[in-house]
Amino acid sequence: MSLDAPSAGRSLRWGLLLGAAVVMILRAPIYFSAPSFWAEEGTLYFGLAWTHPVREALTYRPAGYLLLCANLATTLAAALVHGGLLPLARAPLVTVLASLAVQLLPVAVIAWSRAPFWDGALRRGVGVAIVLFGALTDEIWLNTINCQPWLVVAAALLLLEPADARGGGWWSTGLLLLAGLSAAAASALVPLFAWRAWRARTTRSVVQAGALAACAVVQLGCLWSAAHGGGALPQRTTGLDLGVFSATVWARTLIVPALGTDAGQRALVPLRHLADLPLGGALLLALATGAIAWLARGLRAEDRVALVGSYVVVTTLTLLTAVGDKAMLLGSVWASSRYVYAPGVLVLLMLLGGVRRGNGPVRRLVCVALLAAGLVQGVASYRSSLRWQPSWPSWPDEVRAWEANPSRPLRIWPPPWTVALPPHA
Repeated sequence: MSLDAPSAGRSLRWGLLLGAAVVMILRAPIYFSAPSFWAEEGTLYFGLAWTHPVREALTYRPAGYLLLCANLATTLAAALVHGGLLPLARAPLVTVLASLAVQLLPVAVIAWSRAPFWDGALRRGVGVAIVLFGALTDEIWLNTINCQPWLVVAAALLLLEPADARGGGWWSTGLLLLAGLSAAAASALVPLFAWRAWRARTTRSVVQAGALAACAVVQLGCLWSAAHGGGALPQRTTGLDLGVFSATVWARTLIVPALGTDAGQRALVPLRHLADLPLGGALLLALATGAIAWLARGLRAEDRVALVGSYVVVTTLTLLTAVGDKAMLLGSVWASSRYVYAPGVLVLLMLLGGVRRGNGPVRRLVCVALLAAGLVQGVASYRSSLRWQPSWPSWPDEVRAWEANPSRPLRIWPPPWTVALPPHA
């Protein structure tokens, strides 16, 4: 049955979206029954929203760039508590629900897509599975400070859409605005949207490219202002090295999505040794380029720029601007997984694109095998790979202790993060 059938299509689309939401909720129901803030989400964003005017909370930029999702959600949570509409013990539910909505955006793009890439219910279902299970989501799960990878994936998926498609222009442009003002990495996609607009010359494509470009200008302005304002910004230039970059590309964006975390972890040591050789980094990068080129040849011509281009620009920007020493990305396949979620998803989508009529049986078999291996392992570790532990503090218990002693910091997830809140009137 085609997902594009007028009557059945609607139910299948909503079925994909609601099914994904149920799977996300059931992964760890405690995120909804007893939610907590996550790291900087509570310590910085909610802490500031609790004590400052709305205008300051909405423009707060502790890392230099604007993270609108976190600003909106924490500002709303603080306002609801101050207004007596929500108890403080349930305030994190606002950020959890906001995060759930963001994480469902790539699913919604796939479910409602008009792109030929999604030529049936099965392919759309596999696409949704890739978003949910295809890459590590341990540290980006249901928190607004790590919503960027989900938004980058959603924005990249829009590049697959026909530029002359009717309907849906307002929400896709809105999604790009949200992505651009919440995820600085989305700015890497501006050249691809500009290329699409130049080729298509349709109102929709031009508006979308202009919207994302405007967001990129805003983010660059925020970073420039922060850099010249005397504030302390995260260190993002330490450890820049071709060998480290190339080994990370292999281990974290190619091996882990297709072969799993165990294979990726085993590959780290030989990859590090090879990267340390005089020409090791160049060799690894050349081999990675060859692997991506092989994947690109299996795609339809109209899909190559969207998927391969997105992978190249997003991977390059996120890995080169990762916070801290870049060598930490090779310490473990779990280290800072937020930087490799979007590249991993894009690689699996390229594998899905290679499973189509017109490709030879060997290419289709290899793509099916790698895609299946990645998804099976992702499904098997879906619940166990989540970072939450039963020993983590309970936010409602922390609130009760704080109400008895307001000078006491409230512990949040993951330990040892805390948030200090002065009593509210």
